[in-house]
Amino acid sequence: LTQPKPKPKQTPNQSQRIFISIMGNHSTKTAITEDWVDVDIDDSASEYSYETEEEEDMECDEEMMRQILADAKRLRFMADAFLHPEKPVASTGCYCDGCYYDRPSAPPRLSREEADEQAQILADTYSLGRLAHAYAHPEEPVVTTDPAACARCYYDRSSAPDRLSVEETEEQAAIMADLDVLRRAARDYLHPELPVVSSDPTAFARNYFTRYSAPEQESLEEA
Repeated sequence: LTQPKPKPKQTPNQSQRIFISIMGNHSTKTAITEDWVDVDIDDSASEYSYETEEEEDMECDEEMMRQILADAKRLRFMADAFLHPEKPVASTGCYCDGCYYDRPSAPPRLSREEADEQAQILADTYSLGRLAHAYAHPEEPVVTTDPAACARCYYDRSSAPDRLSVEETEEQAAIMADLDVLRRAARDYLHPELPVVSSDPTAFARNYFTRYSAPEQESLEEA
């Protein structure tokens, strides 16, 4: 009789019986059930998944870094354009800019003749405003920016009337006062119906017919 050969002892390999863990990690001994199940543990797959996660994290970090650098570059470009508006606008051939003066919301543009006429009207208005101000305020001094401008006296100009002396001025004033008195007397003589106007509160009127120099009046029978 031949003795049966013993079965070879099973060596630990990638297929073995372990507990099912909550997180799916074979090193965890927390079991959900009492049953043993056969699972295949592939160390190369675990290493590959770990490396994949690291690569994904690195890719996310690189993408975020590229986005941050792009934002910083765009902000730097905007700051440079804001600080230096005199620089020309640089663009590629695929962009077309719109004219600021031909945009739909632009105000109507004037022709050269209309612009010149408008400027002339504004200049005339400004000159008239200055003349009106100088006429309304003669007490203000004359201001000029021309160093070669020379002022002249108003009373010594060639077209100025002859100036009178002090005696001539007093005599002229007396003559004008006499003329005013004569004018008032002539008016009162021509218009006796006008009331007597006086500004003296102590003045009293007298009857023309009962004055001392009046002629004697006759009665009705005598007349």
